[in-house]
Amino acid sequence: MRIALTELTLSGSGEMGGVPPLLLGRALHALLFAGLKRCRPDLADRFHAADPKPFSLKFRGRDRVAVVSFHPELNEALKEVLAGPIKGEVKGKEFVAEVAEGKEKEDLFLSLFAAPLEEITLQVVTPAAFKTGDYFLPLPVPRLIVENLLRRWNAWLEPAIPEEFLTWVERSLFLTRCRVNTTKTGAEGVLVGFTGSFTLRVKNAEAKENCYLSTLLRFAALAGIGAKTAMGMGSVEIATEKRVEDRWGQRKR
Repeated sequence: MRIALTELTLSGSGEMGGVPPLLLGRALHALLFAGLKRCRPDLADRFHAADPKPFSLKFRGRDRVAVVSFHPELNEALKEVLAGPIKGEVKGKEFVAEVAEGKEKEDLFLSLFAAPLEEITLQVVTPAAFKTGDYFLPLPVPRLIVENLLRRWNAWLEPAIPEEFLTWVERSLFLTRCRVNTTKTGAEGVLVGFTGSFTLRVKNAEAKENCYLSTLLRFAALAGIGAKTAMGMGSVEIATEKRVEDRWGQRKR
């Protein structure tokens, strides 16, 4: 299986309402690697050094988070790491994470290849930001979104998507609606991210390149967008999507 999603429940998080998701995500990130170090030290060393990482933490509310893995060996190792509750601490407050529901679902991977999109609205649940040089940009810039998703897809999944298609993206993908707010993430130094919603529209939606683009935009709902997704930043949900086939159906009527 190519993508595994394991959903965890967090107890103790009710008393941790003031803890930024990134700090909680960093604690979970460290616990996962500590567990991986115990059961598969070879994978722990390999994946800790990897950039991008072969997994994301997807927050689904204050007391639920999904570990989304994109590598078959990691998928298997995480079953052992998460076989029992894992305990951690952040800002002096203890929490317990345990599996609520977790199994490898190939349909998650196959669902990414549904009909091409004409428009999609994404809801950003935890702060997102894009690394540009020495800075983090807290704005939903279309090319940065796709470039970030493309890099992680080509690192761990197949089929490979040609990077040349980014030229087409610059001409064909536009931000049409944006309602976002910036917020501090709680990390050291100054790291500001954005939450809220935004809508992307595809010009020339019937072009073959849109198959790649639509796959990557759906991938965002699993992988997140932007920097530090392995620590819980940039968790997104698909709010609405309009497919090219919907337009065809309207024409037929």
